[in-house]
Amino acid sequence: MSQVEPTDKLALDDLQPILLGLFGEVGSIMATAKKFHREGEAYASYRYAVEEEFGDALWYFTALCRRLAMRVDEILAAAPSGGNGRFGFC
Repeated sequence: MSQVEPTDKLALDDLQPILLGLFGEVGSIMATAKKFHREGEAYASYRYAVEEEFGDALWYFTALCRRLAMRVDEILAAAPSGGNGRFGFC
């Protein structure tokens, strides 16, 4: 989270722009994957594009965790087991 803090200029008490940004970036990852599926090897910049979009999504995810006072590493460690109820995973 310490790397996100200096670049996060959005209001700390407003989740909406962070959630919308996160959803938009996940959509961009999906659009990039769809384009690769359609164009295959002709999409020469696929790897760069998907890395860029994934990095942006991780920024928003980390910014969301920062606002919710949740540790990214704890969420990721708990995800494979369904979160054990702590994070509300299904």
